[in-house]
Amino acid sequence: MNAKILTLLKLLLNGKYSILELAEEFGTTERFIRYIIDDCDFYLRSINLPPISFSEDGIYLTLNDEQRERLLNITRNIDAYSYNLSAQERQDYILLCLLCCKEPLKNTFFSQLVNASKSTIDKDIASIKQSLEKEGIDIRSASGKGIYISGDEIDIRTAIVRLISRYFDFAKLITEQHQDLYGFLEKNIYVFLFEMYYKTVLKVVNEVDKELSVKLSFLSYKELCVYLVVMLNRLNFNQTIFIYDDYIEQTKECKMYKTSKDICKKLENELSIHISDEEISYICMILESAHYTTLEGVNTKEWAFIQIVANKLIDDVSNILHIDLISDKELVNALTLHLGITIKKLHYNIPVVNSDVSKIVKNYSSVFNAIKECVHSNSQELLSEIGDDDIAYLTLHFQAAIERKKEKRSNVNIIVVCVHGYGTASLMKEMIVSRYPNINVKRIMTRNTIDNSELDDVDFIVSSVNLPKKKCPIVKVNPILKKQDYIAIEKTIKSLSATKKEKDEDAFEEIINIISKDSEEPDDELKEKLLSYLNDLGLTTLSNKTLGLYDYLKPDNIKILDSSKDWKTAVNDVGLVLVESGAVDKEYITSIINTVESSGPYMVIDEGIAMVHGEINKHVNRTEMSLLILKNGVNFNSGRFDPVQFILCLAAKDTHSHNKALSDLLEIIEDYKTNKDKYYDVDYIKKKVREVSEA
Repeated sequence: MNAKILTLLKLLLNGKYSILELAEEFGTTERFIRYIIDDCDFYLRSINLPPISFSEDGIYLTLNDEQRERLLNITRNIDAYSYNLSAQERQDYILLCLLCCKEPLKNTFFSQLVNASKSTIDKDIASIKQSLEKEGIDIRSASGKGIYISGDEIDIRTAIVRLISRYFDFAKLITEQHQDLYGFLEKNIYVFLFEMYYKTVLKVVNEVDKELSVKLSFLSYKELCVYLVVMLNRLNFNQTIFIYDDYIEQTKECKMYKTSKDICKKLENELSIHISDEEISYICMILESAHYTTLEGVNTKEWAFIQIVANKLIDDVSNILHIDLISDKELVNALTLHLGITIKKLHYNIPVVNSDVSKIVKNYSSVFNAIKECVHSNSQELLSEIGDDDIAYLTLHFQAAIERKKEKRSNVNIIVVCVHGYGTASLMKEMIVSRYPNINVKRIMTRNTIDNSELDDVDFIVSSVNLPKKKCPIVKVNPILKKQDYIAIEKTIKSLSATKKEKDEDAFEEIINIISKDSEEPDDELKEKLLSYLNDLGLTTLSNKTLGLYDYLKPDNIKILDSSKDWKTAVNDVGLVLVESGAVDKEYITSIINTVESSGPYMVIDEGIAMVHGEINKHVNRTEMSLLILKNGVNFNSGRFDPVQFILCLAAKDTHSHNKALSDLLEIIEDYKTNKDKYYDVDYIKKKVREVSEA
């Protein structure tokens, strides 16, 4: 209960009032009186009393004598706000009121609404103003009327979506549990925004979703529904967004434009409203940048660019965290998909809202900060625009990879030995297991009790005393482990891993021998397919070699020319190399040109450097690369990155088998930036490609 509820209940205990009379009494709008009535109803239900009744001439309470007496006793004993809002909740409630009201509101209104002093409200509004300025929104004053929100309509809607995301449980709506909205702000968000429109929105979106060949993920379904609810509320205030005409024409060519138009048409029919072309285009942008439960029918044209950005991000973050994550295929694929959606959102100016940012930063601060540092220092301008909300999502992908690495780390069984078998041995055990989660101390023993028969399940021994030679390695350490002791333990673990890897490699070669039967040399393509298959099964240790840049960029696929007539000629020159090698059909070159024409800026990945490609596995016989160096560059219409002299052509059968090669390519690009003149020498390029591939 708050002061407004208490005042209204006291008035209604004494008679009937019209909405207009109450608006004048409270010095506010009729709309906000309805919100206060809703608050009263919520409170009355909580104490098992009937809600406020409505008639043509006003509102009133329908209570019997016992109920009236009980409510009178309650109101006599309450004269202050009894719900303790935190400062943040209070400010967000004020912001909610400002975002959801067409008319200006006075500071005194907020003071009464949350039972706070005027000076407190003044400080709250100053804090809200400072926060909103970062989002391009301002709080302005209307002389004698109060304060109101001003700014770009898309920014205002984003602020509303962010507020909803912070407090509102959307799942309760779709499971028809909105009566279980217990939080003060959650309940008010429902009343202010959802109550009027959510059933219509869910009905329409569900109808359209059934007609789609692809299905929205839950998060994208939620994002769409929440936005539509916000849009309808803002249209009710005659507030619409502005989008340039050429942008609208672009969206009309998008795959999801018809779907967005269907959604708006159904909403228009249900609610008897008009939805503009700008609104339809913006909904189309949301659908184009959504996640789907299947990728069928959804083609990311910039997949190669995104993949190389994902690899670079993983490499940079790995270096900062000192954790090797570049070999995690699941992370590469997850980032490629996520960044593809993110880049679309950035392109369409669709905001990313993540209500768990603060929790993620708190729990995984080192990972979050590492990603943020890498993102903001990235040479790709699009990636540098990613905000904290999306960095938090990326953090979860990286954290999952770190956890997978911990789980996959081979468990090692050891025994700890000392003179007496307790005391220092127990301390040694604690020091070891606390530092190495993958080490399992099987037993603590003394020098006299240790026997070879008890070492069958032990990988090595850690001992503080000298021991005779045993059938497993012995690591001699100080009773209190020092730096050199930890180094010795780590070397032993690494040695054991290498031995295991050799055995696994032998097993892999045996598989190849069996499959190849009488062939003296196994087929390279068959080997690559087997590697990919075994990787998919999670048996990544079976391969002694991940295919690198040298395996795909063959020496004969490197070409140096003085110049090309234009970018299409250059693409034809570099593509013909793969046609002649048999890696692709000639139609692949047409596919490349079509892709460059539709998404050219993404092909030029850095100053003077382009990575051109067609569609995955279309007119592609095997994964391979070619490189063209032009002494006199050619323009790709990519702005400051023109002219382009370094053109790599990629033909891919899938999205993952060449990940190591792309990682190697990053090193070649870095070397090219500092040694451009050397790249006019084919022998130097061949040598450098082999060097980075074998590193």
